Amino acid sequence: MAINYYSNFSSFIKGTSRLKFILITLVLTYILPLIFLLPFFTFGIYDMHIKERNNINSMGVFLMFLFAVVIAPIYETIIYQVIPYHILKKSHFLFRNKWLIIVIPSLLFGIIHWYSLYYIIYAFATGLALMAAYTARIETDKKTIILIIAVHMIKNIIAFSIDAVA
Repeated sequence: MAINYYSNFSSFIKGTSRLKFILITLVLTYILPLIFLLPFFTFGIYDMHIKERNNINSMGVFLMFLFAVVIAPIYETIIYQVIPYHILKKSHFLFRNKWLIIVIPSLLFGIIHWYSLYYIIYAFATGLALMAAYTARIETDKKTIILIIAVHMIKNIIAFSIDAVA
């Protein structure tokens, strides 16, 4: 069932403009985490903090902005999405099971965001959205990496702005 959704999504997303691609992917990076975290919220399972996140005051606003909005999206996209995609797609088994090429890098992406259990799940689901979009479009648009980095940057700008206000 999920594979059919991906096929439909893949066919649709390939034909969209780059701006629509960014907007659709951005929306998916908010919808999928909500779906994954809904059971936790529904059953009152509370978050488990693993380590403290850097807050804006401890690093300085400019450095935190530079790291969160510019450096991290570029680094994380290349290291935890693009490189794993190109390594994994070489495997005949994985290439036939494209969902694994989406899930494995997403797990890596989730694990590196190990601030709390919720955040790992949130980042994993966000990674699923980013990887599904990337794998759907990369073969027809070689600039897809830039689009994924842009989505990641926009998402981090939104999170940074919310943290700065809070």
